[in-house]
Amino acid sequence: MNRRWVKAPLSYFRSTRSSSSTWVEPRSSLVFLWMALSLSAPCPASDWSQVARSGIRLHYSRDSGPVLADHVLDVLVEGRSEVARSLGGLDQVPIEAYLAQTSEQFHELSNHRVPHWGAGVAFPDSRTLVLRSLPGQSDELVQAARHELSHILLHAAVSKTAVRIPVWFNEGVAMWVAHEWRFHQSFEVLFAALGLGVLPLAEIESVLSFGSARAHLAYTESLLAVLLLVELGGHGAIPDMVDALSRGVSFDVALFQTTGMTPSAFESEFQCYVGRRFGPWAVLTTPEAIWLAVSLMILLCYVAIRFRNRARTAAWEDEDPLDALPLKLRLKVRRARRSGESRDEH
Repeated sequence: MNRRWVKAPLSYFRSTRSSSSTWVEPRSSLVFLWMALSLSAPCPASDWSQVARSGIRLHYSRDSGPVLADHVLDVLVEGRSEVARSLGGLDQVPIEAYLAQTSEQFHELSNHRVPHWGAGVAFPDSRTLVLRSLPGQSDELVQAARHELSHILLHAAVSKTAVRIPVWFNEGVAMWVAHEWRFHQSFEVLFAALGLGVLPLAEIESVLSFGSARAHLAYTESLLAVLLLVELGGHGAIPDMVDALSRGVSFDVALFQTTGMTPSAFESEFQCYVGRRFGPWAVLTTPEAIWLAVSLMILLCYVAIRFRNRARTAAWEDEDPLDALPLKLRLKVRRARRSGESRDEH
């Protein structure tokens, strides 16, 4: 590995289009959201060190340190291999990566276009990604890296064709290879199904105009649509579709080859799939919901026992100790007390 200090003005970001940014909520709950960006200004130059291996060059600030950089490079190298294999053995193209140690560095690199909780952003045209260091959240860093790597590798596979990939497929595949799913996302879909309804997949194309809550739902639905593809077409459904797309097959044809459905038929099946998987009973009988219910029952039992014991202790404190004695003994003690009180009076 080669490591050296360099001045690295990020001028190639000037006109590069970003496929997505990875969003994570603060530590209590991690949710990933992706949004297309367009960066129009270069980032100011700053001091960076480089470490490279297997065609991936990672730039990192002095604050990050070589140990963290080596770990992130390992994550990227392994992640690129895993993502390429998951998508059917795609070419492991060279990649430029930047690791921001602070939020300020991350937003400087992304031209302040990513929310403050952003964790990553990809620029597929230049095969570049930017990650933010997440202390104590190694799993989230791995997910963010694999998500952005998916965008780069998928773009590299189809960029030589005129094929247009729907937003839901692009984002859903990235979530799928990164294994992004959280229990609360089930409730997002449940509330949508009970409320205004699940978004049609075609509407996800306009995700940039959505508010935050609707955007969360759109990207959750993207993953669900990809999971449905796998259910209908088998474990090799996604690699088969990516292979077809890379050969110039249109998305609608690739979808039909995999599922036997037209886009409209797949949309109808998707709406039914969401209803089956995320109806009230389906959500409440998931392992996570059952464990939550059991935990709440244990907590309620504990609180009830505490209140009962406290009430019992208070009742014991109010009781006369003589009440616990046999009747004859109680009478003797009381007579002794009365006689003692009489002597005291005299």
